[in-house]
This record gives sequence, C-alpha cells and structure tokens, in this order.
Amino acid sequence: MQCGAEPSESWLGGWRKSLPDEIRCLPHIASGYYMRQPSGSDDVEGEGNVVMVDVELDTVREQTLALCRRITELGYGPDGPNEVVFLSVGNGEQTGSYVSMPGLEPCSMRR
Repeated sequence: MQCGAEPSESWLGGWRKSLPDEIRCLPHIASGYYMRQPSGSDDVEGEGNVVMVDVELDTVREQTLALCRRITELGYGPDGPNEVVFLSVGNGEQTGSYVSMPGLEPCSMRR
C-alpha cells in the first residue's frame, strides 16, 4: 500500500476513509480503512471509530500481532485518544487475525 491521501466517503452520522498515514505506512499493511460508525450500527455496539487492517499475505502471525500492538500504541485501540471501539488486524488463518474491543484483552486472537 502506498502512503498518501486517499478519497473518503461520508453518510448520515458516519464516515469512512483510508487509514491514517501513521498506520498505512507501517510494514506489512496491504489495505484497510478507518471509519466512524453511527450509533445503532450492526457492526459493533455503540458509537465510535473502527479500524480495519488487512496485512500482506506473506506476513506471519508474530508480525501481525506486533502490528496490532503497534497500532494500539499509536492510540487506535480501545481506551486510546482516537475513540476506537473496534480494531481488527490480519488477513485470515495464515497471517493470524487479532482484534481489540472493549471487554477483551488488546489484540486478542480472533477465532
């Protein structure tokens, strides 16, 4: 994935845009998005920001977990300054998939 601005979209009560540069420019990032979900959305309970990150297919689980932890350190996990209520990092079984949300340990393996 290349660093730099990408288009965004918005709708009543929410928005979706490309990952912030501080995430998008990290190693192993293939794609993803950063969105504001309005209250009442089916995706995650409550209102807040969601970060979805797909890693490159040759990324190993340890790298995916480290990436999830780094994104959390940057403030994009629950209890961080960016009001993220759901963080997902991974790309399936081979790379591992890790999630952070209220009530879970940060970067828990998705089963």
